[in-house]
Amino acid sequence: MALGENIAKLRKAACMTQADLGKELNISAQAVSKWEKDLSEPDMGTMKKICEIFGVSMDELTGFTSKPVSGDKGESGYREETKCTKPDMGASAQATKTSFIYGYCDDCNKPLTDKSYTVIPAHGHSGQKTYCKECALKKDYYKKTCEYEEINKNMHRSWIFASLAAIAAIVVMIIVGVTQKNVLLAVLGGVFVGYAAFAMVAQLFWGESVPDCFMFFFKSFKMPMLIFSLDLDGIIWFICVKLGLMILSACLSVMFFAVGLCITLVFAAVAFPFALNSANKEKKKKLDEMNESKNLYKNAAA
Repeated sequence: MALGENIAKLRKAACMTQADLGKELNISAQAVSKWEKDLSEPDMGTMKKICEIFGVSMDELTGFTSKPVSGDKGESGYREETKCTKPDMGASAQATKTSFIYGYCDDCNKPLTDKSYTVIPAHGHSGQKTYCKECALKKDYYKKTCEYEEINKNMHRSWIFASLAAIAAIVVMIIVGVTQKNVLLAVLGGVFVGYAAFAMVAQLFWGESVPDCFMFFFKSFKMPMLIFSLDLDGIIWFICVKLGLMILSACLSVMFFAVGLCITLVFAAVAFPFALNSANKEKKKKLDEMNESKNLYKNAAA
């Protein structure tokens, strides 16, 4: 069978006019007409596009073989006979269209008859899952919603714990001020330490620099190894020195942590406005992504 005759039969089976096919290929209807009359032939690139449109192999298109495409499910899919309806002088005429099924949606089991599907790695499992456009957009919307809600919950938790830390710091400074009989220390110290404690604890939840600074000072000192003889004097010497080194290590760790805590409080107080602004921008970004994903899903489902 000639190439032009094959193109004509495939076009008619797909309920397409010469203008429709030309539009798909970005050419004129006259060019399609010349192909079908065997007055000219499409180039190799155009022939590949025709094969993709009608779901046939190059051999089938050129008439080299009449063997149907294999029924194996895969990238090339398998044939399925479907019906398309095209009005003809006010009456409904039935025509047969050959289409490909590339698989089925793993969520709604909808047949995927075009390549507008999404392959997503299966969470917690090896392999992948295939979704139709609507289900993929729905899952993306659900994912974006969860991310936004997680940020919201995290910030709410940070405000609660930061407020408790600030109250505790203010109470401590008031007690210190009363003990020292220094009202100015109680007031100013309570305000600054309370604010610093609030800023530090809040940023431990959603900040970046403050947690790193805090963890840098939160560590213990390791003491050197000891060499001793396996006699009574050596064992006693080992126990005494080891205990002394343990006490020294604990003292150094506490001092280092106390200094680090003071540094972190000051750093957190200074960085808090900038970190809060960055966190709000990230929250707004997630909200915009969620709304955009929601609109895409609604438009696809409509």
